[in-house]
Amino acid sequence: MNAARILIVDDELSLRRLMRLYLVKAGFAVEEASTGLQALAALRRGHIDLAIVDVMLPEVDGFEVVRRARRNSSIPIILLTAHASASPPRRPESPSWSARSRFPWSPIPG
Repeated sequence: MNAARILIVDDELSLRRLMRLYLVKAGFAVEEASTGLQALAALRRGHIDLAIVDVMLPEVDGFEVVRRARRNSSIPIILLTAHASASPPRRPESPSWSARSRFPWSPIPG
């Protein structure tokens, strides 16, 4: 059986590396993107089971990545933000993302 494939989208290399470390250790396959356009290209290629997307990205922000991704995909998407004031692009009763989390966060040791 193939491992679930997770796309990590963040312009901070250190955060991508940290998330990759924990996800690979948990048995997931990981693909990375550092910009919104790279994320959209990875999603178009397919074979992604979950995307973890930072809101503040170069070129195209995380909200726009979600909006464009939803045209062709219904995979779960988790939005991450360091800003408590980051507002969602849609009303909470009809979100286009699966979850939203605020940085900083600490991974639970496994």
